[in-house]
Amino acid sequence: MRLVLAQEPPVPGQAPAPPSAEAAAFITAASAVGRHKLNMDAKPSGSNGGPEEACLGKRRAELEALKPRELKERLASAGLSAEGCLYKADLIDRLLSKGSE
Repeated sequence: MRLVLAQEPPVPGQAPAPPSAEAAAFITAASAVGRHKLNMDAKPSGSNGGPEEACLGKRRAELEALKPRELKERLASAGLSAEGCLYKADLIDRLLSKGSE
């Protein structure tokens, strides 16, 4: 399956039309997914970058060095499912969310 996004070139002398509500919603959703996948999500308001976050970052780096198969094994040993995890980052997020509970 392939998704193709296209925009018609603007007509000379006319201002470009604003995006439709559907296009604006798609842009918002796509950029939110991209920010999440690139770990660019906004930090929680109570976040101050303390030792707990430094530990979490170190733990994330350790998990990123593992292969997806090893991450799935760790999920299984923790009693978690890898269902719905399409990317390695999803597996890591699930493992880290278990540790923060």
